[in-house]
Amino acid sequence: MTSGLTRIARAALRVAVALSPPERLEWSKAMQSEMHHASGGNALPFALGCLWAMAKARATTQTAIVNASRWTLVLCAVAWSVLHIRLAGRLSTVGATAPSMLAYFAAAAIAVGAFFTAVRGLRAAVLLAIPVIILSSFVAIGIDQMLPPQAFARFYRAIAIEYVVILSTAMLIAIGVPAWVKQQKRSTI
Repeated sequence: MTSGLTRIARAALRVAVALSPPERLEWSKAMQSEMHHASGGNALPFALGCLWAMAKARATTQTAIVNASRWTLVLCAVAWSVLHIRLAGRLSTVGATAPSMLAYFAAAAIAVGAFFTAVRGLRAAVLLAIPVIILSSFVAIGIDQMLPPQAFARFYRAIAIEYVVILSTAMLIAIGVPAWVKQQKRSTI
C-alpha cells in the first residue's frame, strides 16, 4: 500500500477514535492498534469500516437523536421565518399593509422561538407552541366574528390553520422523540 493511502487510513482511524462514544473508546483504540496487522490493500477499507462503525455508534446514541430533532426544529423554524419575510415582502408590494406587518411580526416571533429552542431545548418549543396553537385555533374558528367582512379574512384563516398544523407537528416531534428515546432505553435495559 502506498504511503499516501496509509496516511489516509491512519487519519481515518484517528477520526474514528475521536468520534467514538465513551462506551466504545476501548474498541476503537484496539482497532487502531490492529492497523499494522492489516495487509497492504486491506488497511484503507479496514480503517474506513472502523470510521463508519464509530460514526454510526455516535449518531445512534440517545443524546444524538434528541439533539438532531432539536436542531431540525430550529432549522425548520428559521426556514419558516425566512418564508414569512418573503411573504411579507410580496404582500407589501401589492399594498396589503396589515397582512404584511402580520407576516413580519410572525417572522420575528418564529425566529425568537427558534432561538429559545436552540438555547433551552425541546421543552421550550413545546411551551412556546401551546399558546400560539390555542390562539391560532380561535382565530381559525372565529375570524368571521372578529373582523368585518374583508378581502383578507380567508388569508388570515389560512395562516391560522397553517400555524396550527405546523406547530402541532413541531410539538409532536418535541414531545415524541424524547419519549421514544426513553422507551428505547427502557427496552434495552
